[in-house]
Amino acid sequence: AKVLVQRESMLDEYFRIRIDPATGTLSSLPELVDGYLPQAAAIPAFLLRLCEHVEWFDEKGCFDSIACEIAEFYAQLGMPTPPRAGADADHRWVHDKDDPRFVLKNVLVPALR
Repeated sequence: AKVLVQRESMLDEYFRIRIDPATGTLSSLPELVDGYLPQAAAIPAFLLRLCEHVEWFDEKGCFDSIACEIAEFYAQLGMPTPPRAGADADHRWVHDKDDPRFVLKNVLVPALR
């Protein structure tokens, strides 16, 4: 976590990843597409990958690797929501904001148009 706290001003300025320098807690993530944020359960792995996989000592490599980690984080849509008990064949899946098909159809595809 010290790695991210030491670079908190750069992460905020260029990527809108805000880390409170006093506490080391994450306070903000970039919003790449209106209405879509990755699942909260993926945040710890994202922060760990920022610490371990970013080329901090090479400017171009640093920006490239942070951008790749952000892309990987936002590309995770999670698992489909399991069917409800007693649901009929036409309505097997719950369509909510955590369902990858719902996110693709109602958030990501419209944003790309």
